[in-house]
Parts: sequence; C-alpha cells; structure tokens
Amino acid sequence: MNRTAILLGALGALAILGCSQNQVSYKGPAPKAPVNAPDAEVVPKTTPGMNQMPTAEEQQKAQEQARSPRTDAKTDTFTFRGQVVLPKSLEARFKKGSTLFIIARDKNNPTMPVAAKKLIVQSFPVPFELTQADAMSDSPIPPHVELLARLDRDGNLTTTSPDDMDAGPVNAEEGQAVTLTLRPAAK
Repeated sequence: MNRTAILLGALGALAILGCSQNQVSYKGPAPKAPVNAPDAEVVPKTTPGMNQMPTAEEQQKAQEQARSPRTDAKTDTFTFRGQVVLPKSLEARFKKGSTLFIIARDKNNPTMPVAAKKLIVQSFPVPFELTQADAMSDSPIPPHVELLARLDRDGNLTTTSPDDMDAGPVNAEEGQAVTLTLRPAAK
C-alpha cells in the first residue's frame, strides 16, 4: 500500500468519525518558545487586544488617554505609553490605513511578546498605551520591557513587503514616555 492511499484512508476515517482538532487536548510538556520571532504564530484572542480591532472611537479615546498624565493609584499592573513617529524621509512610503503593531517583550526574555496592540493608522505621530488588557496571557506585564513597533501594509506580521517599517527594540519602564521612530523593515 502506498503512502497516498494510507493518508486518504486516514482522512476518510477522521471525516466519518467527526474528529475535530478542537476536541483534542495536548497533555505533554509545554512546547519550547521560538528562538526567532518569525517562527512564532499569532494565537487568536477573544478578549480585547491584538486580534480585536478597536473602533475609531476606542482608538481616539486611547490616544487622548496616552496624551494625558497618569493620575491613577499605583497597582500591580503596569502601563507603558509613548508615540510612534515617522521620519519625513519615509513619508512617501506610508500608506493610510496601514496596520501598526505595538509589541512589548519581557526585557529578561525578549523572545516572547508579553503584550501587543494592533491599530489602523491614518497619520503620524501615533500615541499609544499598552496595559494589562493588551497582555498576551493572564500573567502581569513586567515593569521593565522592550517596546517594538511594526508598520505593515497587509496587516500580517508573518509577511514583509518593501514598504513595511519597524522601530525598536527600546527599553522601557512603567511611567517613562517612549518614542519609537520607524525605519525600513529589516529583511
């Protein structure tokens, strides 16, 4: 029996039995973290954050909050604020409606993002704020992170086009204003 026949038989059996990948749980050791960011896969979230696009009103409110000084009491969660700027020399490469990803990585483990935000950009500078609501897990965002930005025309972090741009990493501490200056994306 050849491989193709075996694979087709197995797929047929799965279809008949109604097997679904969502019905299987993994009970082994935790997988290793990717060494290179391009090896990582985006995991969809159902809570606000990276994969849920904010409305124009939510984006405007976040921008207004990012411009105002912080007045809330100190808590166990940390907020990182700043702005992403586009140098005049790169303005011709910018297309309105491009996707801007703001990513925070743990300074002590920079291979994995701890928080991220996805915004549709119409103009620069873009003020931003990363909070626990943008966390990639239920773990608290650490007080010292590396911040990065990626301006992506197609909104897909796994692809790179000649007009994509990035910024950082820049070390940031809670309460410190950070400026991320875009440059042509590394290939």
